[in-house]
Amino acid sequence: MKTTQDKIAALKFDYVDSDITPENFPDTEVRTERKIFHFDQSVSSEEAVQRMEKEGWSPANLAELLDYAKNEWSGKDWVVALGSSAQIGGGLHVPCLYRCAAGRNLHLLWWSDGW
Repeated sequence: MKTTQDKIAALKFDYVDSDITPENFPDTEVRTERKIFHFDQSVSSEEAVQRMEKEGWSPANLAELLDYAKNEWSGKDWVVALGSSAQIGGGLHVPCLYRCAAGRNLHLLWWSDGW
């Protein structure tokens, strides 16, 4: 079985946050079914999770985010895995895929950010 670090390396991101480590984000399973949620307005992490749960879903974890990046991600959209978080530098962070001028990134953003 490939580790999370192996999966990240295979995706050849232009940038990977150095705090995305096995200590902060242990390996997890990938669910076979998924639903991508798009909100037509800015929502908090809490509200996003509540909306997912209302429809019978739970937020994606880092392993699922990487699986999505491998098979489905456009390389442009921002995609957040609210189901994986780590306490780093005094705040709760979640992994996010996004693209900027520097390329395709796997970054950590604050849980408290709006989406």
